[in-house]
Amino acid sequence: VNRNNGKDPGSDEGAIFIANSSGTINITGNQISGGFEDNLRVLYDSATPDTATYNITGNSFTDLQSGNNAMINLRSATSASASSNVTFNIGSPTDPLLGNTFDNSANQNPSPPPATQWFGDGILVTFEGPFQHNINIDNNTFTELFQAIDFAANFSADVTGRIYSNDITFTEGVGAIAFGTGSSSTAAMLFQLLVEDNVIGGLGNNSGNRLGSGIVGDFRGGETARVTIHQNQVRDVEVNPIRVISQSTANAQTHLRITNNTVASIDDDAGGGFGVIPGNQVTKNAATND
Repeated sequence: VNRNNGKDPGSDEGAIFIANSSGTINITGNQISGGFEDNLRVLYDSATPDTATYNITGNSFTDLQSGNNAMINLRSATSASASSNVTFNIGSPTDPLLGNTFDNSANQNPSPPPATQWFGDGILVTFEGPFQHNINIDNNTFTELFQAIDFAANFSADVTGRIYSNDITFTEGVGAIAFGTGSSSTAAMLFQLLVEDNVIGGLGNNSGNRLGSGIVGDFRGGETARVTIHQNQVRDVEVNPIRVISQSTANAQTHLRITNNTVASIDDDAGGGFGVIPGNQVTKNAATND
């Protein structure tokens, strides 16, 4: 699928769209480019229960148009059935050859920095449906994107995820890997995530994140969050290699483990002062949460 696909943002036009499907869906060995908003969009918003497993392997997702949401855009809505259960396997934890490539290098902004140079995320996740979501993002390559992975949950969505062994270069959003919850997330939500063995930057100045951080977690609601950030390599980002902000909601819980990461080469091109930028920054938003 190539050239330009779609032109209408009101209709969310793009290359491939899948809605409310059940069963096993294999998307493998494709070259997909030119989507106006997304190269692949998957949506769950039906009151009819769906149980599905997606295996997305060995694909090349490249070169969005300027509608610029994401190469892969995964969404569920509050109207979805609470009995649904959906799993996304993007790449493989055991076979790097099954990983996908995400590359928007054809769309560099001709304006020089500080203008934003890249648009569109690699994988954009917005889970708001009241059901179990499982997502594994393993052994993929991301380059020249706004953010490699932008992963958010809200309301009463339950989420179990893994971001493992991905290679990420040249991003410029809030984080090369960004995840968290919305302010409307409830105590019914359990958000569980492992971020492990990813490599961000390492190719010199700005090669990790030109404007932001490496790995960012931002929790805003009443959920229970359990997050492990283990054995990642984060280099050449503008500010904090690892930054996590916990909730401000009473009785919310954040269980956080940060272990064995390598953080180096904070660029700080804006001149904020290297000495005031910690490698790991963990912030508790309010004294009312746990």
